[in-house]
Amino acid sequence: MLAQHAAVCPLEGLDGGERVLVQHQVACYDPKSGVVIIAVPDLLYTRNGGWVWRETKTSSSTLYEREPLLRSYPQLALAVVMIAAGALGGELSRSRVEFELLHADDLSFEELDPSRPQVVSDAREALARLAGPWAEDSLYRAVPSRHCHGCEALAWCQPGRDHLTASAVQTEDR
Repeated sequence: MLAQHAAVCPLEGLDGGERVLVQHQVACYDPKSGVVIIAVPDLLYTRNGGWVWRETKTSSSTLYEREPLLRSYPQLALAVVMIAAGALGGELSRSRVEFELLHADDLSFEELDPSRPQVVSDAREALARLAGPWAEDSLYRAVPSRHCHGCEALAWCQPGRDHLTASAVQTEDR
């Protein structure tokens, strides 16, 4: 995977005057929802007046075996929206989001242009699918899942305890 990465390494040939930030926290305020959004990109770097947000992942599956890119990797959608909103500054027309997906025997590489309205619209739609139910929720009911085991709130979460009890009974019945 390291050999594959070398073919698309963003630091290769980067001018010495450019900025490079590794896992740098980025924040912006969304006045419509009244929320501060915080992200920690794998890598941020400047190139010719724009900012590049790079995410690098490893996977056993290839791109597009599941959902569309922005739904499969919502951090890319967040990156597009944050850059388009000016969270990083720089020239929007020179900024981009890069996605590098390393496989055991190959790599996939995609670029997203946050200056294109359709890309931003698609990114907003992907984020709305995730955040919409949360933002509209006024009851904040617990949604028990496999994550209940070891949860810090389990002591006062009856739905979580019930879920774990039911899961234990199902396991014993097998």
